[in-house]
Amino acid sequence: MTAAAQRGTTTVAERAVRRIAERAATEALPMPPRAAAPAPRGAVSVRGRRAEVSLGVALPGPAPLAETVRGVQERVACRTRGSTGLDVAHTRVEVTALTPPASPGGTPRAAARSRPHVR
Repeated sequence: MTAAAQRGTTTVAERAVRRIAERAATEALPMPPRAAAPAPRGAVSVRGRRAEVSLGVALPGPAPLAETVRGVQERVACRTRGSTGLDVAHTRVEVTALTPPASPGGTPRAAARSRPHVR
């Protein structure tokens, strides 16, 4: 049997890490994604055995933002670590949009727009 030190190393491409993180972010969102909501987009930096992840996500409204972002961060770090073996040092989440809640028919409601009163 070959000793572990002589077997070599496994390298996970940044693109693969990014895709895993984006998928994990989608899974962490409180409601199923709607057609109007853009999919999470991310960037990853891998140095040695550590990864830093940055994601932009559209959150469904109304949702408690801080709690939802923490849930996304935890899910992304856990899934990425479990799938790649990398230590996820930092997960940055930027809320890029708030999507309107779905109407009873299943389509997003149009946001109410106020018009200034003109006399």
